[in-house]
Amino acid sequence: MSGQRKALIIANETYEQEALRNLLAPGADAEALGRVLGDAQIGDFAVQVVQNEPSYVIEGQIEDLFSESRPDDVLLLHFSGHGLKSESGELFFAACNTKPYPSRRSRRRLTGRSRPGVGLDKAAGRKFSERARLVPTA
Repeated sequence: MSGQRKALIIANETYEQEALRNLLAPGADAEALGRVLGDAQIGDFAVQVVQNEPSYVIEGQIEDLFSESRPDDVLLLHFSGHGLKSESGELFFAACNTKPYPSRRSRRRLTGRSRPGVGLDKAAGRKFSERARLVPTA
């Protein structure tokens, strides 16, 4: 039996902190991508769009996507918004409540209010990590 096709599209365009400027396109882009992926003739995905939510909501949605899925499901996770790098070079998705820290020393604190962009195997679980791919877009 073929698995389900599920897409989680996360878009953040408004931010609480002035250091992260608001963006113009993520919300509209997310809605347009959701329509294409949800179209039975094109993507045929069950689509969920999450916009301008705090980090704990985004993390919960990502965990739900992976934990409620089977190995034969096709999962798509798309993020549109700011990304930040930690001191160690890890990429983080910035949520609306992310606090970017001005000094290199304080960058270690990103993990509390942003979502790791790499190492999603923590949310996905090891069973999916062999087939998961991170596809960066410009």
